Amino acid sequence: MGVFDLPDGYTQIKCIDLQKNKKLAIKINLAVLAVIILFVAGIAVVPMNIRAESLNQVPLPFFIQLLFLVACICAQLLVRGVLIKKFSGKWAKYGTQGSFAFAGSDAYFDKHRYLTIALLPAMVLGTLILLLHLFLPVEWFWRIYFLHAANLAMVVADTYIAAVLRGLPSDTLVHDAGVVITFFSRDQRARPPANLQ
Repeated sequence: MGVFDLPDGYTQIKCIDLQKNKKLAIKINLAVLAVIILFVAGIAVVPMNIRAESLNQVPLPFFIQLLFLVACICAQLLVRGVLIKKFSGKWAKYGTQGSFAFAGSDAYFDKHRYLTIALLPAMVLGTLILLLHLFLPVEWFWRIYFLHAANLAMVVADTYIAAVLRGLPSDTLVHDAGVVITFFSRDQRARPPANLQ
């Protein structure tokens, strides 16, 4: 279970505040944009027969396509919330701040559990989206293709945080309040690599 009181001897060793650190928030948003651009550029490598067949699809209204993308984001946050509940015993707190949607918690998680919470939702959703690609008719190719883009774009910030966490001491506890992620440890000697500060 998650710990709701910081254990004795633990002190803060790092904080990532996506609300106050505008420079980092811009970098993450640019990385999200890069993911989307790569997916758009990927259209060029889709086999011609799939491109031709998928153009015959019945067009969906823009609103419905937007609902698909919102459903993808909500599904990823829901899986994250279920993992938070599993590891802490309490449901996640959901919200948005600026361009970030989040599922946060008052609990402190060890490295392994936090990495599971941060990265597993995108893996689960990515697997489901891949299954949709395999079993739905080719006419659905583009709709599902852009769900992949949304899924990967959602995990950019979590991937950055996982990279930071990897360089921290093994006893690190993580408190993820949504857009403010704080790291605590008893070991004050270990610091993250300078390029991830």
